[in-house]
Order: sequence, then C-alpha cells, then structure tokens
Amino acid sequence: MTHPTTLSLSNSLTDLAARIKAEHQATSNALNESVQHAIKAGELLLADFSGYGVDGAAGHTEWVLQRQFKTPCEWLGEEGASFRKTWGMRQPSAEFISKWNAFREEHRDKTLADIEALIIERRQREEREAAERHNRKEAARERKKLRLQRLAEEMRAQ
Repeated sequence: MTHPTTLSLSNSLTDLAARIKAEHQATSNALNESVQHAIKAGELLLADFSGYGVDGAAGHTEWVLQRQFKTPCEWLGEEGASFRKTWGMRQPSAEFISKWNAFREEHRDKTLADIEALIIERRQREEREAAERHNRKEAARERKKLRLQRLAEEMRAQ
C-alpha cells in the first residue's frame, strides 16, 4: 500500500478547492441569471399587459427591487401583499396575477438574451410609434397653418 506524499496531497486538495470554487461560482452565476431573467420577464409583462412603456416598466421594476423584493414573484406573492397592505397600496388584480403566471410559464424556456431581445424589439416599436404620432401632429399643424394662411389671404382679398 502506497501513501500519498505530502506534496501530492497538497496538490490534490488545491485541485479540489479550485474545482469547488469554480462550481460555486457557476452556481452563483446561474442563480443571478435566473433572477435577472425573472426581472426582465416582469418588465416585459408590464409593458405588454399593463399599459407601461418599456422604460416605465423598467422604472417600476427598479422601484420594486429597491424594496426587499428580489423577483416579481416575491412582489406578487404574500410578501408583496403584506408590504402593499402596510403602506395602503392597492393589490394587483387576480387577472393580473393570472396573466403573470401564464406569461411566466410561456416564457420559462427563453434565455435572458431572448427576453432582452423582446424588450429591445418592444422599445423600438414604441419609438417608431412615437415618431409616427409626432409626424402626424406636425402634419396636422402644417395643414392648420396653411388653412389659416389661405383664410388670411381671402380676407385681405375682400
């Protein structure tokens, strides 16, 4: 029977410690990505179902996270209900909670990158729609200005 030398045991323990540290870091990274996924999904849900723009949804989510809540599920669960009751805030409707649960299930297999891409797509659509509204308003102002100019010319001609 051979006994490991002190040097080989040391290398073996060092190796083991490095592998344990790497696995711990991988677990930590996976947990962080999971939480980020839930947060981004919450933002997307608010933008899709609650009338928030993407930036407003992100702002609301940030406000929630500045409290003791780490995910939308915590905010929509018993902890959030207790917080809202304490501060006299209204509770989300059963319909909204149901939509959140369905939305979460529908997007469960999407990656964080997928969810972020959907948010970017939503933001771009909002920006296009805002530009279109601005252009329609500008065109309406221009038509009104031309009508007023014609009316003024007609009055001067009389």
